[in-house]
Amino acid sequence: MKQSELFNLLTDLVDNFQKTIPIIEDLKNHALRERHWTQMKDQITNMEFLTPHHQEFNFELISRPELLANDARIKDISKKAVNEKKIEDGLEEIRLKWQNIKLNFTEIQFKNENKIYKLSKEQELENVFNQHTELLGYYKISGYEKYFLKDIEIWEKKLTNIIDSFEFLLQVQKKYLNLKEAFSLVQDSPLILNTVQGPFKNFEKNFIRLIEKIRNKTSVEEALSNPELAKDLAKLDRNFEDRLRKIED
Repeated sequence: MKQSELFNLLTDLVDNFQKTIPIIEDLKNHALRERHWTQMKDQITNMEFLTPHHQEFNFELISRPELLANDARIKDISKKAVNEKKIEDGLEEIRLKWQNIKLNFTEIQFKNENKIYKLSKEQELENVFNQHTELLGYYKISGYEKYFLKDIEIWEKKLTNIIDSFEFLLQVQKKYLNLKEAFSLVQDSPLILNTVQGPFKNFEKNFIRLIEKIRNKTSVEEALSNPELAKDLAKLDRNFEDRLRKIED
């Protein structure tokens, strides 16, 4: 072999090797999932030889003409995998965050009564709700949401249920405490007490039982994400309004 031919051969080998470096990086992308390998096989002919289980991408494998001729498609799929991984990781972070947010309760006690628990208003809960709602909305229009749309919509509904239940719970609690305070001011008025105290005691019992049930849950997600809870609280809220009107009358 002439020296010039050897030089040209080596030059071609180096050029091909340089072209394979980006392909190696794309194929070793940890964000690639089974569906991405399937997409490569569907879009590029003669790709059956390549699987996600390859432990080593040697030069002979990577320098195959099928790959070198479709490096742009491989790069696009790899980039897509990275952006989908961001959504995948983001949804996992949302799940973990709501598993770890706790509701805070303080003990209060009215005269001659047992201690009860009062839910504290949580600024963190509202802040995280706003952040995650905005993030889910971004994911939904990102162009990479196809494989995560179901989970995104599940979390949108969960967060709506959580914040609705939380707000209703604070409303009902406020009215309940107002009623308790009102009763403490009319202890010397048997007529008023006999008129509304009986029905109120029944609602008080239900409310305290509900608070205890929520307090014993391990996380905000477990405690407040059930859509039926918001409906039950809304019903309690309306009933407490009726009780307040009776006291005012």
